[in-house]
Amino acid sequence: MSSAERQNAGLQALERELRRLGGALGLYSQAAAEELGLNATDLDVLALLKEGGASSAGQLAAAMFLTTGAVTGVIDRLERAGYVRRGSDPQDRRRVIVELVSERADRLGRVFEPLHRVASELSAGWSRRELDLVAGFVGEAARLLHDEIGRRRAASAPAAERSVEGGDFSAPLGGLKRARLELVGGAANLAIVVVAGMDELYRAHFDGRIPRVKAEGGVVTVSYSRFKLFDFRKTAGRIALNPAVSWDIEARCGLGAKLDADLSGLPLRSLEVTHGASDVQIVLPRPKGHVRVSVAGGASSVTLKRPKDVAVRLHMTGGAASVTFDAQWVAAIAGETNLESAGFARAGDRYDLEIAGGASSISIVGI
Repeated sequence: MSSAERQNAGLQALERELRRLGGALGLYSQAAAEELGLNATDLDVLALLKEGGASSAGQLAAAMFLTTGAVTGVIDRLERAGYVRRGSDPQDRRRVIVELVSERADRLGRVFEPLHRVASELSAGWSRRELDLVAGFVGEAARLLHDEIGRRRAASAPAAERSVEGGDFSAPLGGLKRARLELVGGAANLAIVVVAGMDELYRAHFDGRIPRVKAEGGVVTVSYSRFKLFDFRKTAGRIALNPAVSWDIEARCGLGAKLDADLSGLPLRSLEVTHGASDVQIVLPRPKGHVRVSVAGGASSVTLKRPKDVAVRLHMTGGAASVTFDAQWVAAIAGETNLESAGFARAGDRYDLEIAGGASSISIVGI
């Protein structure tokens, strides 16, 4: 047998054992779920909450490849069974998050204790390097399979969810007058621009790991999987919005993400950036009426630019190492702070800015 044949035989054996392991884990999860009076999907959601902490329904739906309606049903069952509770996001009281009930977390841990025992017995005597090697292989295999599930789901999705080619997406404008952009997870570098005269509601291009994109009823959702272990591919995206409709934008970027948005000329109704993007650079359009902009979750650097004659108020909680507010510069603000431009109270068109969770640097400037 040649070296290539031996290599191929070894890969086939590894693939066979991975299938056997996956089947065994599936059966174990089913048995564990039945022991808790749940189904396998319920248990998977509990495992996500135990691993990643409190999450919104949208985040759980993206991680599980479920609709928000299906996830809501799962959450309802788990809440009735006493495993989870709904609460307000401390960074944004209007947002509902789901968290594992701590008293039930111990029971969940006991259900999975045999897996820990098996892993301990099998790896007895292994070095830390050997443990890291196997953990890295298993983690990378899980990530690749998760990405493959996403590709298969995308291939069978309705046209509104399907990529035109590779990482390119769009949706027809139709008769919409109002739309919403929801970003879940976020690329390492994400840009949002405004392009007038498009026939589409939006156009988007993504490099690296391709997100799941869905457009339905004027709501455009871009979801990146939370499973990124050992994923070193550069992720970047550019989303062009049609200014023929008014937009609400919500970006749950995730730690380490950079958001660069030039919204000049866009009829903006509201903008929210949460979950700690590392670098936020936003050019705001001229507002119509009272427009709220919120940045929460501890972004390290925030720069917001608006037309210099537009009135603005800044409400900040959590403090910052430095704040620039038009011509004012203030260092090391702690706690709650309110700043506003002259004539804010009388202005009909104005911005209300809220920054929560702390940031190292905040700049609010007129251009």
